Amino acid sequence: MAGLQHFMGAVEPLPASSEVTRLREAAHAAGETCLVVAPSNPEVRALNDALRAMALERGWIDTGHTEEIHIRRWQGEGKTRRSEVVAIPVAPGDRVMLMRESDEEGVAANSLGTVAAVSHAGLSVRFDGVVEPVIFSTSGVLDLDYGYAATGRRARSMAVDHALVTKTALSEKSLDRTVMN
Repeated sequence: MAGLQHFMGAVEPLPASSEVTRLREAAHAAGETCLVVAPSNPEVRALNDALRAMALERGWIDTGHTEEIHIRRWQGEGKTRRSEVVAIPVAPGDRVMLMRESDEEGVAANSLGTVAAVSHAGLSVRFDGVVEPVIFSTSGVLDLDYGYAATGRRARSMAVDHALVTKTALSEKSLDRTVMN
């Protein structure tokens, strides 16, 4: 990781002057990848929503070609963890993460990519470090989610140009080593 930083930001909408916003804008302008690391799935979901809203606001996502897809999303933590199917909008320019390994596509779990094209029949994703785009049928439930933020455990297998680590992620003893490796 080229830049590893931490911030004290809240998980609410990101103010324009926040460290997250500045680094995300710089990474986008340079064509580099950026990931925010948080300790829990609820924080990751909130950060993903806030960072996607920022990308929409700045025109980095092609809203003229948005489709709704159904994904499997995990809710809760520990023993109360369960999956449910939710619908999310995706469009070209969206950052996504493959949540479980896909043998057909030959892409590892936790891979990050950018949506290249979307239609009612399929979703084309260019995963970081993979030459050819991967095509997913949108007729079923996909093991994808937004990829603007991730938990420390998911992030440990990723290579990104810039990572921001929330102070709460760094304060959790079990995550410091994972996040910093």
